[in-house]
Amino acid sequence: MTNRTPPAQPGNNRIGDILFWLAVVVLSLTAAGLIGALVLDQWRINQAVPTEIIYAPPTSTATRIPPPASATPTLTPALTPTEWAIEAPENPAGTPAVEQTPLPDFDFQDEFSDPNSGWSTVSRSASTRNYEGGAYLIEITAARVYGVSFIPVEGSPALLSFDAAVVDPASGTFGVLCQYTDEANFYLVEINPQAAQVSLGQRQAGNFRPLSDPEWQALSGFNNAPLAINHLEIVCTPELLRVSANGETPVEASALNPAGGSRAALFVAGGRNLPPGGVTRVYFDQFAARIEP
Repeated sequence: MTNRTPPAQPGNNRIGDILFWLAVVVLSLTAAGLIGALVLDQWRINQAVPTEIIYAPPTSTATRIPPPASATPTLTPALTPTEWAIEAPENPAGTPAVEQTPLPDFDFQDEFSDPNSGWSTVSRSASTRNYEGGAYLIEITAARVYGVSFIPVEGSPALLSFDAAVVDPASGTFGVLCQYTDEANFYLVEINPQAAQVSLGQRQAGNFRPLSDPEWQALSGFNNAPLAINHLEIVCTPELLRVSANGETPVEASALNPAGGSRAALFVAGGRNLPPGGVTRVYFDQFAARIEP
């Protein structure tokens, strides 16, 4: 008798087919999950924010978020001695200020509440000077440019006192030109707000030389937070330059070749690395000066 293979029972092939396709579906879903995870990881990598220096918005209560130690920025002086590009105001001869009752020991004062008190109000391609919000604003929009506003009073101040608030301390420098005769002859007090440093110098016959040694020195007590209000006092005579911040220890230097002038001015300078569209903005307030006879 011939051996015969018994016929398959109904339903056996169907069960095998179902199990086979279930295995295929499971493997497909597993592969899809792995691929999706890889795609998601790559998307996250592409979206990662690079390490960079971040500053809080410039508001009166803003605090600066410190950059990584390896990426600490440095702000060089806005200009080298041969790069002076001064945008002088429209009132080079000075405009008499509105008469106010001077503080003790001061002959002239201005709280900038009156926009007609005599300071320059002008807008140019790279600078703006104007009264704003009860203060005086100097704004620079180009690197290596000094915006200058002369004090609207006759005579050379031997003592200057004022408050200053810098919107972005990393954007540039500010300070005072004093014993000013012309663009080639004056003394310079320049403050680097980001580094809380000051440089004292003299420009004579068109040649600049630092008087402080080292040229940039720590300015004790200076608050370099955005829009922090710093009270500055500056002594400027033909023989001596001295500056202090918030009543702390001053930095001073003597002139090697004293030379007097007849005027003084506030200035703001766009930093060397100020990018296109960048702005250096400083507000001045509570200004007072004692004038030499």
